[in-house]
Amino acid sequence: MQRRPGFEALESMTLLSGLAGAAASIGAPHPIQLTGSIKIEVKFHHPQPTDMGAGSISPLGHVTESGGDSMSLIMGDGESITLTTKTGKIFVTISGLTDTGNGNDGEYTITGGTKAYAGETGSGHVHITYPRQGKFTESYS
Repeated sequence: MQRRPGFEALESMTLLSGLAGAAASIGAPHPIQLTGSIKIEVKFHHPQPTDMGAGSISPLGHVTESGGDSMSLIMGDGESITLTTKTGKIFVTISGLTDTGNGNDGEYTITGGTKAYAGETGSGHVHITYPRQGKFTESYS
């Protein structure tokens, strides 16, 4: 004789199948919109200068920036940078830079990340001020 599941067994199966979908959506990456600014200082080393910066970017909080090439930003060529937080890294590409008379405007694209930011995406506007005494600002919106 084949036994049919009782009400309690069906109820727990329904509950478990609902939890599986909820758990998958909690960990799913979603587009991030960056807002804030980073102060960059250019360190002149041979053969190429390096950029180091820090600032506050929402929703990430305090970030440090590395991997930039200030000459590419100033010349309008774009660059790839890494924003590092306590909970992971976000990889950003800056492109489409045009001279506005007081800096360069362009677009940023989040191409991924590590740890808490693995698989993240997003894009928006970036403004880069002209350097003064080896320092400039990247503003995200």
